Amino acid sequence: MESISEEEVAGLMMVLQKGKAGRGRGGSRASATEKEKLKLRERRWRSITTKIFSGLRKHGGYDLPPRADINDVLRAVAVEAGFVVETDGSTYRCNNY
Repeated sequence: MESISEEEVAGLMMVLQKGKAGRGRGGSRASATEKEKLKLRERRWRSITTKIFSGLRKHGGYDLPPRADINDVLRAVAVEAGFVVETDGSTYRCNNY
């Protein structure tokens, strides 16, 4: 196995540190247009997930809370598949066949 020299480690650390925005190491911040694009993209994602969850409630028979997230959907699918999902998120297969 080949070892890495101290100069190579220092170079890698410099590269990693430059990528951290807002830490005083020369990182770049998102411009106003990038922020606006991100905001619109997130709004579109939320719209799509809302439509999916609404369809699961209406056509799939899933009893999801009004402010459901993907964890609620996974919990409902796991229960339908025969898994036991506890309140802390622990999931295991039910052996009652």
